[in-house]
Amino acid sequence: MGAVTDRLFPALTSLEFAQLQATREADAAARGLFDAGADQVIVWDNHGSQNLSCDLLDSRCEIAFGVGFEHRWPGVDDSFDGILFVGYHAMDNTIDGVMCHSFSSATYQYIKVNGVEVGEMAIDASV
Repeated sequence: MGAVTDRLFPALTSLEFAQLQATREADAAARGLFDAGADQVIVWDNHGSQNLSCDLLDSRCEIAFGVGFEHRWPGVDDSFDGILFVGYHAMDNTIDGVMCHSFSSATYQYIKVNGVEVGEMAIDASV
């Protein structure tokens, strides 16, 4: 492993393990949604590069990769009943959080809404 990977994932033995685990969690969430009666599930890997292994996701899933879509969640419209947030980063300075940051730690040190520090999940939930 390189120095950058070791620094970003100090508790993990490999980036590949983290990507596999993220895929497993997305797949479990999708299967749960289908089991509960969902007609459509879109899995969005919104990193700049592909992190999930598509071939390990439930074949009924629709998959969107990357950023730069017209809307925050690609393919989602008023016909959807909800959005499930799986695998979001912990907020900056979260003890033992994996890759703690809010969107871009190079750009933002923290983000506050109405005076309260919030992370990616709170921001997206408000959208």
